[in-house]
Formats: sequence, C-alpha cells, structure tokens
Amino acid sequence: MCPDQINDIEESEVVGKFKSGAEKIAADPVKASHLVTESEEKAVKIKKARGMVDEIYESLLTTIRLVRAYYGGEYRQVPWKVIMAAVLALLYFLNPFDIVPDFLYILGFTDDAIVIAVLTGSISEHLVSFKAWEEDRVSPEKSLPEKC
Repeated sequence: MCPDQINDIEESEVVGKFKSGAEKIAADPVKASHLVTESEEKAVKIKKARGMVDEIYESLLTTIRLVRAYYGGEYRQVPWKVIMAAVLALLYFLNPFDIVPDFLYILGFTDDAIVIAVLTGSISEHLVSFKAWEEDRVSPEKSLPEKC
C-alpha cells in the first residue's frame, strides 16, 4: 500500500479515536512491549475460543512480531509510519470498548477483525519484508557451515 493510503487510514474517524494513544505507546518501548504481550495473549485466546479468519490471525501475529522486533532493536528496516499503524492495530485490538464492544460474543470481534485487516493491509508490503527477514534468520542453509 502506498504512503498516501496509510495517511488516509490515519485520518479516518475510527483511527483518529486511537491515534493519540498509539503515538504515546509507540514512543515508549516499555509500553509497546506490554502492548505486544497483551495482544499476543488475546489473539491466542480468541483463536482458541471463537476462531478468527486464518489470514487475519496470521497478519495479527506477524504485526505483533514486527513490533516486538522493532522495539527489541532487531529489525529497524521499517518506516515510523508503519510502526505507528502496527501499534494502532494492536491498540484497537486490545480495546474492549471499541466500535462494537468485545463482550458481545462474535459481533464484538468482527470490528476488530475488520480494523486489523485494513491496518495490516495498509502495511502488507512491510509485513512481507519482515517475514522474509525472519525466514532468512532461521533458514537452516544460513546456519550450516559451508562444505569444503
């Protein structure tokens, strides 16, 4: 997705509600770390209890890993706007009182899935690059010594 599309998402009404909170969290590595941990725990619970579309679930987990790697100093090949969009997605995901409150069983997570899909879709190129970076780090061929 183009930078202009990220800007459009950032200026939307739904995103505007969470943007200042996301900016505060994104600026604080400790808060970002807590956000990642809480998001991961909630994602696992939802996946087990109610199910989540696999593609959205995978995008969410990749976003969580991206934010963790960014704040861990391992992966910095990403623009700040992408980190902001990722933090915003996680913050929205964790908020139980968003557009449709999470306590309304399946409906409560429908809006979460839509917002996550839109926000992770807006940074999909960067998520693909991040996944490639992850794969390169754990590739068995990379870790084996060269044969003589």
